[in-house]
Amino acid sequence: MNAPLRHFVSPYARRLAREHGIALTDLQGSGPSGRIVAADILSFQQRAVAVEDQTPSPTPAAMPAIIVSAFAAQIDLGKLQDLLAQFAAAQLAVSIDTLIVRAAGRSLSQFGMNGEIGWEVGSGSDRREIHIANAGDAPLSVIQSHIAGFDVATPDADGPAYLSICSVRQSGIRAVSMPLLPGHKMRLIVSGSSIDIADCLFCFDAGRVSEDDAAAFLAQLRDDLETPLRLLA
Repeated sequence: MNAPLRHFVSPYARRLAREHGIALTDLQGSGPSGRIVAADILSFQQRAVAVEDQTPSPTPAAMPAIIVSAFAAQIDLGKLQDLLAQFAAAQLAVSIDTLIVRAAGRSLSQFGMNGEIGWEVGSGSDRREIHIANAGDAPLSVIQSHIAGFDVATPDADGPAYLSICSVRQSGIRAVSMPLLPGHKMRLIVSGSSIDIADCLFCFDAGRVSEDDAAAFLAQLRDDLETPLRLLA
């Protein structure tokens, strides 16, 4: 008897298929080596709904639900803190937030994503974003002036930034679940229980960002922050 055909499926995509009763044999994977990822499940489901509903509607079709997925990482900031101490001794104003933005911009660019970052300020109805274009290449002084508040935080004319970043300052507090901001594909929350350790929660729209790209982004961000001299290149 022939062995059944094996399907390469990401764990999250397999769970989505099971929850929605979708047979993996009906899918063509779009990931590396034909791997089935979450976006394939969502696309198949949307096509199935479109076929079933043939009744014209005078109102615009509802937007598909956002399925938020997340990865977490703990980052050793010891070398980065040493670098900041050297900056301070040389009377150079560079903050840890500036280097986080630089690292995030570098990671976005490396994986072919839009390099614009929105640094979150305020909270609730007063939440605003400071938009920083080409954060991976912008001079540290430019990034520093933006997030220090010297540049007014105004919405971008072309819509929200590709990635929003939120820094949680309270000692001993770390994020375990955070929503995406409206219109955003990704959100990075950085918190820490000590000056040398940062907990990062990276949330993303699984229908617009692949799990592989999201995991690679977070791994690259961690590597750059743990080897901070890379950020000065």
